[in-house]
Amino acid sequence: MSYWEKIDGSYIGSGVVMDPAAVSSIFARISEVPDQSNILMITRPENKVTYYAGFAWEKSGQINNFNDWEQLLTRQAEKLKHPLKVTFQNH
Repeated sequence: MSYWEKIDGSYIGSGVVMDPAAVSSIFARISEVPDQSNILMITRPENKVTYYAGFAWEKSGQINNFNDWEQLLTRQAEKLKHPLKVTFQNH
């Protein structure tokens, strides 16, 4: 789930990365009142729900536009799908 909006003259991306199979539905509750809008995710967990939430601000230099934000979320999802595995051998 990804959201991109302009706040006080610069853009902010917010998002959640999780297994799509656990998501039943997603919907937005948009309000005309500042800071009162929400995006809601309804889940159907087996035993537990694992999710990773985050945000990035255009002025931080981390992202420059919506495509950067989407790529950041995609990279994070790929890392979670294919975690780094390290093994040690005692000699």
